[in-house]
Amino acid sequence: MDYIYTVKLTNFRDADVHFVLEPWGEQYIMSPKASFVIVASAPLQGELEIEVDEKRIVVYGWSGSVVQLFQDGNNVGGSTQPVPPLPRM
Repeated sequence: MDYIYTVKLTNFRDADVHFVLEPWGEQYIMSPKASFVIVASAPLQGELEIEVDEKRIVVYGWSGSVVQLFQDGNNVGGSTQPVPPLPRM
């Protein structure tokens, strides 16, 4: 059974925010007061990494995770491809 990690993010600003889902590079616009629910699943436990600044929110999946994006209960994006493993140094 996969590990599942869910988080809800809301744009509380009075302006649109660019939402980026990495490492896939998918970009979305979050309207003011809009919320996205991010659901990540993977065979191994991990956490989403989230960066927030004045004009954008960036969410990074962890190695092996598949991340889906929902708004108002509807799947609006994400990837069916898991995040590739980090290169070994």
